[in-house]
Amino acid sequence: MIPRSGQTDDGASETLPISALLALAMTGFTAILTETLPAGLLPHMAAGLDVSESLAGQTITVYAVGSLFAAIPLTLYTQGWRRKPTLLVAIVGFLIFNCVTAVSTSYALTLVARF
Repeated sequence: MIPRSGQTDDGASETLPISALLALAMTGFTAILTETLPAGLLPHMAAGLDVSESLAGQTITVYAVGSLFAAIPLTLYTQGWRRKPTLLVAIVGFLIFNCVTAVSTSYALTLVARF
């Protein structure tokens, strides 16, 4: 007998893990927002950091370079971790570095936080 959709072989019903999917979606949204939001705020960032708009644009480049350099090592380092703690660490990391970027008045500190 072929099990119907939503049931396993032993007859137990499977439910969609909505809370886990929402957490994953929110983390993905935060990651994309963190990467792209400065593009729309370059004039304001440049004024706040007292640099030109082109230098403020380098915050986007630095974020991309940081993602490039971190992707493989972090994947290798965290492959044995459980998913929930890994996701929580990522969210806390976004929170900390986005807060530093938001309150920073130093161009160098902003670049380091974005990297």
